[in-house]
Amino acid sequence: KKKHEQSSVIWNRRGAMRTKKTEEPNFVRSVGRALKIMEFIAKQQNEASLTEISSELELGKSTVHGLLYTLGQCGYVKQLGEKGKYSLDLKLFELGQAVQESLDVKSISTRHTKDLLEQFGETVQLGVLSGGEVIYLDKLQGLHTIGSLSKIGARLPSYCTGLGKVLLSQLPEEEIRAVIREEDMIAFTENTITTYEDLFQTLKEIRQKGYALDNEEIEIGLRCVAAPVYNNNGKIVAAVSISGPTTRIKEENLPELISGVQNCARKISSELGYQKNI
Repeated sequence: KKKHEQSSVIWNRRGAMRTKKTEEPNFVRSVGRALKIMEFIAKQQNEASLTEISSELELGKSTVHGLLYTLGQCGYVKQLGEKGKYSLDLKLFELGQAVQESLDVKSISTRHTKDLLEQFGETVQLGVLSGGEVIYLDKLQGLHTIGSLSKIGARLPSYCTGLGKVLLSQLPEEEIRAVIREEDMIAFTENTITTYEDLFQTLKEIRQKGYALDNEEIEIGLRCVAAPVYNNNGKIVAAVSISGPTTRIKEENLPELISGVQNCARKISSELGYQKNI
């Protein structure tokens, strides 16, 4: 029996789409078209008319107009005048800045996180916030392997991790509610924060102290200290942490670890242009 085939797309030499019979069930053609529109506008010195875009992509004007309208509503393109050409809007600049900032943070942080690893011999991590989750940009394994859930590129909930709570601490409550639903705040351990009330109180304390603790909140036997990394505008753009088993990271050791993590975060922030003390 002949295998069922679905219609998908490929790009011709001009960058316009044409169909072919192939199995690509996950390709969303409208998304591909929207991306091609933005690429074309960028190549035209950031100005292109509806007719030019329609001709380039070999699509009807009504289809292109609908895509442009959607991109405009989402902040990715704008029309120059009532019937003018289209140009890219600031949303793309914001996204590009966010990507660049993450890359800068990781490249700048490396030598400082290595120093922190050498100082204490415990695992050092760097993370950024994405929605209600932490994305781990870097992880330097300590002298003793720990059974942590984190790894480079992994995502973990922000409400129950040291990095995550630091990153959430500068956000307004309504923004936190938008990315973290209280009913989704599941308990990984008996120490996990599971209510908005406890979370917001904890974040208030983090803002006052300048650091966060994960005291066996996501994994029994694991303790973590995290501190914020600021950019030149005073915004928290990342967080750095040191973590290890509770058998080595004990209550009496915390002051020294907190000082070390804050010092590391301060040095990274300084290289990102932050002037104030953390």
